[in-house]
Amino acid sequence: MYSYGFNNMNILWIRDGKLGHEKQVHALLDEICKTEESNIYERRIKKTSFLSELNPLNKKIRMDCASLASSSIDIVIGAGHGTYSQILTYKKNLSSDPRAIAVLTPSLRKKDFDYICAPYHDHEKLINYENVIFFEGSLSKVSNMSIDDNIGFIGLGGKNNHYVFNENSIFNQIQYIVSLFPDKKWFIFNSRRTPESINLKIKKLISNHPNINFENFNSSITTSYEKILNLASIKIVSPDSVNMVYESLSTMGKSYLFDMESKNPSNKIVNQINKLKNNRQIGYLEESLLVADFQQTKIYSQNEHSDIFAEVEKLAYKLLQKIKK
Repeated sequence: MYSYGFNNMNILWIRDGKLGHEKQVHALLDEICKTEESNIYERRIKKTSFLSELNPLNKKIRMDCASLASSSIDIVIGAGHGTYSQILTYKKNLSSDPRAIAVLTPSLRKKDFDYICAPYHDHEKLINYENVIFFEGSLSKVSNMSIDDNIGFIGLGGKNNHYVFNENSIFNQIQYIVSLFPDKKWFIFNSRRTPESINLKIKKLISNHPNINFENFNSSITTSYEKILNLASIKIVSPDSVNMVYESLSTMGKSYLFDMESKNPSNKIVNQINKLKNNRQIGYLEESLLVADFQQTKIYSQNEHSDIFAEVEKLAYKLLQKIKK
């Protein structure tokens, strides 16, 4: 454990309500709190227009800054384009002169942030900026929780800009993986992007398989996503959800990717996923057409010696070192 000499670091977290953004900031703040006693204040944005929030005389924020004066804010942080202008407005109006930290990559005013914590796939956009700390993939909480060999996890994304979400192919792969491990208790989690048509197929599937549980995003979920992800000995996730891929890799157990056709082989997200596959940092399924209407599915395991992804730990360490200077 490292200590950087702060006494009760005060952090203002600007939130945009988007799960993918907030999970990453939450993971980073949790890691910071492991080494520094911290007080975290939260504000949720209501507007997402950059220009509407750019004005430093924004009355509401100025009033809020006055109410926060006694808290002596050290850091203002957030992720997502809707938060970045507000982070800078708070920095300008808070008397404590806090550090402004953007998680992910702002489109504008990059030099105005003290630090930008950005994924390495945005390296070319940020190569000329000295205030950037890069990390690989997506920030996720690291879990060393012991796995349960009787539990399997399946995570589905949906329609996206990077991969073709072929419902028939995905459903065939689900059936294949469940048939390989019929004694496991499977938990299938979908997302807001998952087409309803494949949800209906999964509902029919579980009616004949009591060992499969479907945690439908569109109805009341009774089982913790994070708990099952940490416990599962095998996790199968769709590559279109970068957050889910790295959440899986940040836990114990084996991780695999569904086979999905890329829309653009040169896409930065596709390249990132292919790098994981080529380095055997993650396992994957592969479908091939043998004859008309007959698919063969193969499964390739990740390297047994692959370490748990711990990018958030590395980032927190680097960030706190810089803040201390």
